[in-house]
Amino acid sequence: MDTEQRYLGNTGYIIPGADYYLLGILSSWATWFFISKTAQPLRLRGDRWQYRLIAQFMEQIPIPDASDSNRAAIADLAKLCCSLGAQRYDIQTSFQHRLIQTFGEGDQYQLNTKAQMWWEHSLNELGNALKQSFQLRDNPMKNPRIADRWEQYLEEKRNEVDGLSRQLNNAEFEINNRIYRLFDLTTDEIELLQREVEH
Repeated sequence: MDTEQRYLGNTGYIIPGADYYLLGILSSWATWFFISKTAQPLRLRGDRWQYRLIAQFMEQIPIPDASDSNRAAIADLAKLCCSLGAQRYDIQTSFQHRLIQTFGEGDQYQLNTKAQMWWEHSLNELGNALKQSFQLRDNPMKNPRIADRWEQYLEEKRNEVDGLSRQLNNAEFEINNRIYRLFDLTTDEIELLQREVEH
């Protein structure tokens, strides 16, 4: 949900309004299963398909009817996911900026993909990614003084990201379960759907 009045180019798609129940439905695995069977694939990115979410595909998505209490619960979970995702993104990007300020020289270098995903790597692996990103002579984390300063900071920020990710996964799990029930899906149908969306 955009709350900052951003502008999108012609490859971004929006639905005007502030309906968090609808956001929960559209973010669910049930909806992405439907999209994967009806919308035009655009490309594979990170082992997942991206789709052209234009009106002719989106208007076909079934939106289940729900009681007021179910709508409110799903809307609250969607709001929670937005908040947790924003907090996690802020930590991830702040750490990236700190890496650039500390180890980069000027604007000519950028973090490579591995360094951007800093929370997934050990201190030594991050140092190797920084060496490649900024074309440094050595892995900076091989220097004990630098390593001592960064090890605790990396661990602290990684724990924050992991904690938010767990909360986000739990909220998404609850959204999916509520929506499975709205569609009256059986256990076998849910397992099939999850296998399809995962791949």
